[in-house]
Amino acid sequence: MKKQHSFDPKALNQKLILNILIAMNPILLTKLDHTRITKALNSALDKRTVFQNDADGILNEINSALLVESYEIPPDIVTMNSIVKLKFMNQNKETEIQIVYPDEADSAKNKISIFSPIATALIGYRVGDEIEWFVPAGLTKMKIMKIIYQPEMAGEYQL
Repeated sequence: MKKQHSFDPKALNQKLILNILIAMNPILLTKLDHTRITKALNSALDKRTVFQNDADGILNEINSALLVESYEIPPDIVTMNSIVKLKFMNQNKETEIQIVYPDEADSAKNKISIFSPIATALIGYRVGDEIEWFVPAGLTKMKIMKIIYQPEMAGEYQL
């Protein structure tokens, strides 16, 4: 007896469309990360721990992203709680950082708040991307060398 394979053109089309959109848009964010970052920003604005223009900049960045489900995010994309190896091209220096929510930030452990310019610059980009960004010291250029840990790749969707 010959085994029949089911073919779902709608599912195939949705996957194809998603892959095309991912290829076209360099910023990719999980829906959960988008929701949580927005919530953290609103809370920080209410507490006056972030300036409105800084919040607007972060919102502009995350609102320009293509939003996907956590299980759809490719393993080479920087997401919240990712540990990333970076190379600062201006200084030829490499470092590892973890992008976290503000209440978990700890510079001694290289846990950098999503509200920081570097974290905002990295979220949603992929390994190999080079990013120019203004930080307090001026224009810096960095390259994402490697993602050491990404929660979604580890199957940890609720971090």
